[in-house]
Order: sequence, then structure tokens, then C-alpha cells
Amino acid sequence: MPVPVETFRNTRTVSLVFAGSSLALLASLVWMVKVDYARPWRGFQDHYADLQASLAYFDVLSNQTQESLEKLAQAQDAVAKSKSRLEAQQRQTRQLIASLSGQDASAWTPAAEALSAEFSGPLRKSYEDRARAVSESLGQVVADQAGKPDAPALADRIGQDAPFRTQLVQLLEWFDLQRLAAKADGVRGEYARADMEFKAVKGDLNVAAAAYEHEKTLKGEEGHRTREALAHLEKVRGHFEEARRRVDELADLQKAVEDQRKLLEAEIISAERALARIEKDRKDAESRYADFASTLRRGAFNLPMLDFAAPKGTRGRQEIQQAVLPDVRIELNFVQGYQTDRCMTCHVAIADKNFTKEALAVKLEQAILAINEELDRQGRTDRKLTLPTIEERQD
Repeated sequence: MPVPVETFRNTRTVSLVFAGSSLALLASLVWMVKVDYARPWRGFQDHYADLQASLAYFDVLSNQTQESLEKLAQAQDAVAKSKSRLEAQQRQTRQLIASLSGQDASAWTPAAEALSAEFSGPLRKSYEDRARAVSESLGQVVADQAGKPDAPALADRIGQDAPFRTQLVQLLEWFDLQRLAAKADGVRGEYARADMEFKAVKGDLNVAAAAYEHEKTLKGEEGHRTREALAHLEKVRGHFEEARRRVDELADLQKAVEDQRKLLEAEIISAERALARIEKDRKDAESRYADFASTLRRGAFNLPMLDFAAPKGTRGRQEIQQAVLPDVRIELNFVQGYQTDRCMTCHVAIADKNFTKEALAVKLEQAILAINEELDRQGRTDRKLTLPTIEERQD
């Protein structure tokens, strides 16, 4: 039987119809993508990114002014000077410890003179507190030295009283960062051991308490084994209280050592934080300008069908922004839901403080001054800009 080769419809006609419908589908797809990516809010956000790039460039210009560079140099100089002062103080402290620890009596008088003027400012209170912690007599001597330094009298006391010299060394060790670091390591190890012992004794206490309750339930409070269990419980409780006191003491000592280290390095820490803030502001301005000014980068992750690749919140990324309002309800098909507000999708700068009139005026003024300063350095004074002025009212 021959195989039929005829078709219900003409193959050429069907191919043409499918080709036309495919082209129409492709055209409609391209048209829908074009319409979706030509929405007005995208233009608003793109314009906002351009303005952000301009403001970031204003900040970059402001960071290049002589005043800004001097501020940066002053912060760097403050860090260097604070480190230098701390190094000098540490050398002096170690020299004092070596002088007081030795048997050379000729070094005690210079040490007494140095002690009278060594500690001042924020360190003075710590010096006096640590002296009182070592001994009351040492605390009184240090307090008297603060009121009216008497180096000869202190030198006589140092020469005649060996235990007093030992107490001074113990006091000065709290102001030597190297010894503080060694003390911190030692205290950390002791605390770890004490904490392990405390946890072990705590477990023994729980076991002893359970054993006592068991015997009391079986034999009563007057039972012989109950009294033995109670005695054992009291003994373990004593060990527990001693272990807890030891842990608390070491925790306090650990905190005191760390606080003392921070106090000695307080000036450096403060100067480094001030420098870090300045450097961060400069780097942030450069980073914002690089992100917003790169039209190639912005265009790449805003390409049609590829705008999902950049994470939400990426600088320059065009995206729908919305706020959910749980207190405002909307009814859809008899079901209440939360209302959403997408106004900020177009009004992108409505909550940006950098776009208030006052902030823009300040940035523009700073930028003009920076531009004029750069033109002065280049010798192009004929192109200098002038600040806008407001005419005085006559009424």
C-alpha cells in the first residue's frame, strides 16, 4: 500500500504563517521590553545618579583644597606625635623601673625627680589610684607629690626604705605596656584555669546537692548518712564560693589591665580615630564619584533583561522603591492587605538631606572655592568663578 504524501494544508503556506507569527512575537517582545525600559521613573533615577556624581565630585574637589590637605596633615602629625610621646613615656618608665630595681644609690635621686614630674593629665588619677591599691602609704606619698613635689624627700625615702622601692616598682609596672602585655597574658591563662576549676566545682556542687536531697528523702534530716551528705555539701559549697571569688578577682584584674592599656594608648587611639574619619570621608567621596560617574558601569547593570544582576541598593541601579504601610489597608477582592507607597521611585531625592537648598548651597560654595584654588595653582586666574550674591533689600 503506497504511503500518502499529501498534507492537510500546504506546507509552504504553513511555514510562511509560522515565520510571520514568530516575527510578530519577536517584535512584540522587543516592543514590550522597550516600553518597560522607557518608563519615566528610569529617567528620574538616571538624572538623580548624575546629580549624585556631581555632588561626589564637589566633595572630591573640597578634599583637594589647601585647608583640607592641612587638616589631613595635622591629623597625621597628631598621630605621629602621640606615638612619639607614648614611646618617650615608655622609655622613661622602663628606666625608672630599672633604676629603682637596682642597687645603685646614685640613680635614686634622678629617679625621684623624674617621678615627681612623670605623670600628669589623665594619667595622674590612674597613677594615684594604682598607688593606693599597692599600699596606703605609697598612695599618700603620691598624693603629696601631686600637691607639692619634693624630690629630695622622696629620694631619701627611696634610699632608706627597700620595701618602698619595691612598691614603687610594682606601681610603675602598671604604666609599662610591655609588662602590661605580659601581665595580661598571665592573667588570661590563670583565668582560663580558674574558670575550668569553677565549672568543675559547680558540677560537684550539683552532685553533692542531689545526693543530700536523696538521702534526706530516704533517711530524713536526722539520718546519719543525711548528716554526712550535708557536711560534704557544705564542704563543696565552700570550695565553690572560693572558686567563684577567684574567677571574679581574675575577671576584675583582666578588665583592669585592659582598661589601663587603653588609658595609656588613649591619646593615640583618639588621634587615629580622628585621622580615620578624615581618610574615610575622602575615600567615600572618591568611591561615590567612581560609582556614579562611570556611565559604562551604570549602563551595564541597567541593560534590558540584565538589570537583575546587580544587588538591590547598588549605586546607580534603577529599581522600583517602595515602603510598606501596615497601618494603611487596601481591600482587594474582599481581602485586606497592606498598602504600599512607591512615590520615592520617582521622587528619589525626597529624603536625601544632601539635596536640601542649604546643603546644595554649601556644597556649591565649597566647590567654587576649590575650583578657584586649583585655577590659581594652574595660573589660570582669568577663568576663576565668582560666588553668587544676593542683593540687599532696601526696605
